[in-house]
Amino acid sequence: MYPVVAIVGPTATGKTEFAFRLARFLKDKANIDCSFVNADAFALYKGFDIISAKPTSKDIVLAKKNIGQKFEFCQLDVLDLKETASVSVYQKKAREDIDKIQISGQLPIIVGGSALYTNALLDDIKFPGTDPEIRQKYNNLLNLQGKDYLYNLLEKKDLASAKILSSENTRRVIRALEVIELTGQPFRASLPKRNYFYQPTLVYAAKWPKELLKERIYKRTVNMINNGLILEIDKAREKAGKTAVKAIGFAQTCDYLDGKINQNQLIDLISLATFQLAKKQYKWFLRDKRIKWLEIV
Repeated sequence: MYPVVAIVGPTATGKTEFAFRLARFLKDKANIDCSFVNADAFALYKGFDIISAKPTSKDIVLAKKNIGQKFEFCQLDVLDLKETASVSVYQKKAREDIDKIQISGQLPIIVGGSALYTNALLDDIKFPGTDPEIRQKYNNLLNLQGKDYLYNLLEKKDLASAKILSSENTRRVIRALEVIELTGQPFRASLPKRNYFYQPTLVYAAKWPKELLKERIYKRTVNMINNGLILEIDKAREKAGKTAVKAIGFAQTCDYLDGKINQNQLIDLISLATFQLAKKQYKWFLRDKRIKWLEIV
């Protein structure tokens, strides 16, 4: 059985293009067929073709023609805009896709830059369930007794986990108490482990010079607008739920549609927000020493 390969990293670094080139190389050199699994949170949504920079149906048809194989690109267009994206649901569904790809004799390639989603898919992470009643109980305690009381309670139940959490982060403290009550195990038992779920797993990312990446982001933003971003968001904004509206470019385009900014400002604001996201993504992925970085010069 083939390994799992993942192409991860910051936005606008050419992950999909690299994945398609890798698939072509593997087909040409080793006669290995590949299929793909999306790991970008916003590419899960139907109707977010442009804003998510997902591969279009035309891109996939062209890639199939160039690669000379029949492949699948899983986890694209699986959610309606009103739906809330769930990392735990994604993990289950995407792993089912990987299993099917491997059983069919193909090599799975994961493509995406949503760090929570790539980690959930690739690492040995378990997602304990939730219980609204338990959570409400601890929220009530927070309101009645305060954050210090809640944190002291966590210290009594699970001192090791309390040491890695701040008493100021009440959301995480409540979640820790909820998990402990649900599972009967320490909260740390549910935290991510740096062990790949699939063995072997190979993970790659591209690192671009800062100014070159800025230029790529600006050009991509202009292309997105030229290709219909404004119309896409105009159609989507009445339907979009609380997860979908977080996509970079959504709020800025709504401001443009409402007459608050002009098109040049729209381009600048989306480009800036995208670059700021890319910097955060670099910091996240650089912490993972297992990733093999490909320097672009």
